[in-house]
Amino acid sequence: MAAPANAPAGPDGGPRVVAVGSTNPAKVEPVGDLLRRLFGTCRVEAVGVPSGVAAQPLSLEETRRGAEGRARAALEALDEAVWGVGIEGGMHLEAGERGWLITVAAVADRQGRVSTGEGLRLALPPLMVRALLAGQELAEVVDAWFGTEGARVDPGAVGLLTRGLVTRRHLVADAVLAALVPRLHPELYGI
Repeated sequence: MAAPANAPAGPDGGPRVVAVGSTNPAKVEPVGDLLRRLFGTCRVEAVGVPSGVAAQPLSLEETRRGAEGRARAALEALDEAVWGVGIEGGMHLEAGERGWLITVAAVADRQGRVSTGEGLRLALPPLMVRALLAGQELAEVVDAWFGTEGARVDPGAVGLLTRGLVTRRHLVADAVLAALVPRLHPELYGI
């Protein structure tokens, strides 16, 4: 499949180099898999960059800012990159002890444009919401509750809560695809 008209294209029509603002395999690998499915061969580089937000974002807005910050920082960190991709996991709170696990992705380009998308939202148990509000990170809470180690990578909180039917990699891929949609149809989105 050829890349969208506005995508900086490599020899096969796909993005030449894409920088992902993370070194976490559960974020980097799904981005590479998705881009290869969409555009064919491309090189995905993991770049450790700060998000500019709290370690555990507690709102959609903060999570979005983190994803956008990572996308811009990754793009700036790698001169040959045509796109920077940022992924941020967080929690969206409502009144009381209602909270949702959220994943936001952002794609930044050299023209200063940023597109964002979200993955599946999953209701968190009230006991986890309370722990997050008390300052704990979700991975710590999930590992303690389920007796696991490494929830930060895969399957993630979502994998443990859904009994493996959905993993963190799925959330990342869905959010990144949603962020790429405007770039797949630039004529519809004005990009």
